[in-house]
Amino acid sequence: MAQTERNVERFGELDNAIRTEDNDDAFLAPGNQGFREWYRRLLSTLALITDGEALEYAEATVAGTSAKIAVFTDRHVVVTFVEDIEDDDQSPMATAVPRSAIRSLSVSTDMAHDGKSAALVGWPGEVYIGVQYEGQDDPVIVGGPSFDRTVPGHVGAIMPLLESLRRDLAARGTDAG
Repeated sequence: MAQTERNVERFGELDNAIRTEDNDDAFLAPGNQGFREWYRRLLSTLALITDGEALEYAEATVAGTSAKIAVFTDRHVVVTFVEDIEDDDQSPMATAVPRSAIRSLSVSTDMAHDGKSAALVGWPGEVYIGVQYEGQDDPVIVGGPSFDRTVPGHVGAIMPLLESLRRDLAARGTDAG
């Protein structure tokens, strides 16, 4: 596959993972005239920094006029902060760290387990993950439903990421010994 075709495919893969129904407006130009310029540049940046790696998870958190985008591949975690989503003149910088640099993993859920009926109501509900990496001051925090609400019985995208991060942490513990 040619470089350009691979990039176009990657842009679509990244965009589908980052944009959701809840945050779509942050990435679209006023009047729905396509993507904001900064977001188009960010997709190019993310495609370059993750080239050849398997995309495992991506999430964008938008608060007011700022956004944080986290992308997990099989080898790296890439984080981007966008201070003003309305400023199309910016070129957001993406920072990648190796997943092997994991220092700690924090997990919480919004649902208590009651024994018998927990599986029937979608336990564990929303799952929140905090991951601290060497060289980063702040943890990468992501979250999502444990089950895919659109496909009954299918786990949400956050659950395979949690399993993958647990393996990263276990491997790090093995390497440290």
